[in-house]
Amino acid sequence: MRTGPISPNEANPVVKCAATKRCVTKLKQLRAVATRYDKNRATADIATMMIWLRDLVKSSCLADSRPVRLIDAAGYGVDLRVVGYQFPDAEDLSLRHSWHVVEGTATSPEGSWRFRYPALTCDDSVYVARWLRRTAGQGLPPAGTDAAPGVPPILSFTEPNLSMTLVEHSATQVVLDIGLDVEFSPPWAHRPRAGGPFTIRCSFGYEQLERAAAEWEHEIALYPAEPV
Repeated sequence: MRTGPISPNEANPVVKCAATKRCVTKLKQLRAVATRYDKNRATADIATMMIWLRDLVKSSCLADSRPVRLIDAAGYGVDLRVVGYQFPDAEDLSLRHSWHVVEGTATSPEGSWRFRYPALTCDDSVYVARWLRRTAGQGLPPAGTDAAPGVPPILSFTEPNLSMTLVEHSATQVVLDIGLDVEFSPPWAHRPRAGGPFTIRCSFGYEQLERAAAEWEHEIALYPAEPV
């Protein structure tokens, strides 16, 4: 029998109900449990252990993770993190693994602010690292010039919250315009509709972009586009 104190969350019936629902939803991912084909209790016990171990590994990875830093020497730019799925408890796995919630902090000459929104589809998210890495390899021409086929100098997504534009590159660094629109725009220049993103111009070394690409890949690995 438990003798320790009960936390406020444990005493809250709404929180307990939500936790139970999430557990049942996760158990339904196992076909034998979902279809009731396997009546052996050991199957449910094994499924519960798998869920616990998977969440334990994810918690450990989250503790070691850090924001993707796209901050230049002047202190301007963005810190970005993927913090979860938009629909983490959806029984439909295609819906659950559809959108990433992105949070971060932006700093510009005008000031700093925070943002959080399901801004990237899980399929869109992979292109952030690819674009940064190809930009670091000087494989992209600046915006306004003739781009190689299939290699756009502007990175944009289904939702307009985040965009990146290659302005110029030299032997030692690249200049990017980071666009932040709608839910990602600053409070003093908030736009209810997309179309005119707030832009922060930053200069980065190639190694910094390579490092940011690797950090972003680590971020989205915790929330894959397909069930694992």
